[in-house]
Amino acid sequence: MPVERIHAHPLVQADVGRVSLRRGPLIYCIEQADQPDAAVGLLRLPGNAELRAEQRKDLLGGIVTIVADAEAAAPDPAADALYATQACATRPARLTGIPYYLWNNRGPNVMQVWLPVA
Repeated sequence: MPVERIHAHPLVQADVGRVSLRRGPLIYCIEQADQPDAAVGLLRLPGNAELRAEQRKDLLGGIVTIVADAEAAAPDPAADALYATQACATRPARLTGIPYYLWNNRGPNVMQVWLPVA
């Protein structure tokens, strides 16, 4: 089954510039437990990123995850200004998605379904 990017209708303002991920009938989410490189809220999915399905027998009893090379905002820890005249730097990160129905099976976790597109 191919992995697909799903786009919301443009009148759904909260999801403009974002995509969700689907494989077959399942929607995927990005849960913090699977993102060692960055906080979920800092991740961005490049529009041309290859989305790969990976079998993980070691995770949640055996599931298929979606992985992609992404980018994460990398704010300067010394900068304490809330606003800046330049965009925040980014760095490479790996993004791993799990089927949405499995969310929160490893304790409380931050999760996102709609991902900003870089």
